[in-house]
Amino acid sequence: MSRNSKPKQLLQLFGDETLLEQTIRRLEGLVPLENILILTNSLQVEGVRAVATMLPPENIYAEPAKRDTAPAVALGIGLVAARDPDATMIVLPADQLIQNVASYQDVMRDAVAVAEASDGLVTIGIKPTWPCPSYGYIERGPRATIPGLDIEHPPYEVKRFREKPDVELAEKFLAHGGYSWNAGMFVWSLPTVIQQLSKHAPELAGFISEMRKSSDLNATIDAQFPKLCPISIDYA
Repeated sequence: MSRNSKPKQLLQLFGDETLLEQTIRRLEGLVPLENILILTNSLQVEGVRAVATMLPPENIYAEPAKRDTAPAVALGIGLVAARDPDATMIVLPADQLIQNVASYQDVMRDAVAVAEASDGLVTIGIKPTWPCPSYGYIERGPRATIPGLDIEHPPYEVKRFREKPDVELAEKFLAHGGYSWNAGMFVWSLPTVIQQLSKHAPELAGFISEMRKSSDLNATIDAQFPKLCPISIDYA
């Protein structure tokens, strides 16, 4: 059913709303509509604008070239920083089905609290219910200690990210109990994530810096983004 010009997030697969619309609705009460930005590609940008009519049109951006998730996230960081350099940023896929919205919002509020109370980059894992080989996995480390933080969903350190396993390895992950599905959801403060990118992904940090200094943001993005090395945000 999904194709390049109309991917699954633009389809009404579960009810009367597309997955993209559901993603936006889940943020009601958490993020004002004017602060929600969407990154897509040139093939899908018009379809996204047709669906996401509740957002300002200028909040929907088409990446000038296909790069992996790390350059896309860096682009998003630069765009948010242009509005508020001290903002807390939530990164979400647009194609997820999440039915318990109240629980989702509770987790997101706690993730924001962790990001703002620490110098950490927060990722959100989903407790696996079966040995799925189609997801990446997060191996949990010890419980993270953040003085003064009292939340319902306590954070854990990330030991490592694991690529999509075969079924046999996924079964071992499930039996171990210390693995979560990698949902591709992240929360961080801009100063923290930019500092970490400067240490571990200087090319991306340099791109963000060029965006922040630019007097012609779109021209800078068009010129610099296609030069970025494709890499996943999990490994940047």
